Amino acid sequence: MSVSVMGLCWYVKDLTPAQKVVLVALADHAEDDGSRVYPGVERLTYKTSLSERTVRRALSDLREKGLLIVIKESTYHKSTEYRIDLTELQVLQKRPARDTKQDLPENTKRPARDAPKPSVNHHLEPSEEEDRPNIFNLYEDAIGLLTPGIADELGLLEDDYPVMWIEDAFAIAKKNKAKSLKYVVSILSRWNANGKDDGYKKNGKKKSVVDEEMYDRIAKELAKDGE
Repeated sequence: MSVSVMGLCWYVKDLTPAQKVVLVALADHAEDDGSRVYPGVERLTYKTSLSERTVRRALSDLREKGLLIVIKESTYHKSTEYRIDLTELQVLQKRPARDTKQDLPENTKRPARDAPKPSVNHHLEPSEEEDRPNIFNLYEDAIGLLTPGIADELGLLEDDYPVMWIEDAFAIAKKNKAKSLKYVVSILSRWNANGKDDGYKKNGKKKSVVDEEMYDRIAKELAKDGE
């Protein structure tokens, strides 16, 4: 375990909560130079309380960002061995002014690498994706404190629904002061089944009928179920 590497990880900006908690969990296994990191996905899943799919996605994202360098790919008997790029950590940090200087090993050099690939969301055009707020920020703004379990559920929502729908559903939850992720999920589910106000349905069909009282009924149903 390297306390110094873990300290660097906490200040890396532009990471989702899932990516950051996986990065910190990896640092818990690192040497002070960021090397010899090889916990398996199963162990990371246990340590972070995230699902296996979310952990694998976070590992892929961290590799794409240049924070993780693969030293040796996994084999039947051994997990993938990584090195945490300390210089890249420092580049991506957002620290208070007095903490910006961080001692790194003298032989640490930033390796040459290709520019990171842009994230892909099949529901949006590339130009739209850059302007979309992070789903975790939407949750915290509308509902409350994010936990690893909630982060896992939010990751699944992004797989199932268009990002614009998710934004609208959280906006409705915030407007109606509905502090429940199940409220958001119920809205998305009914939009998918019955159509949304813009006439677009996820499976390609159009249906313009919208029940303006639906959101109140959802809140009452959840309250009745004790949610």
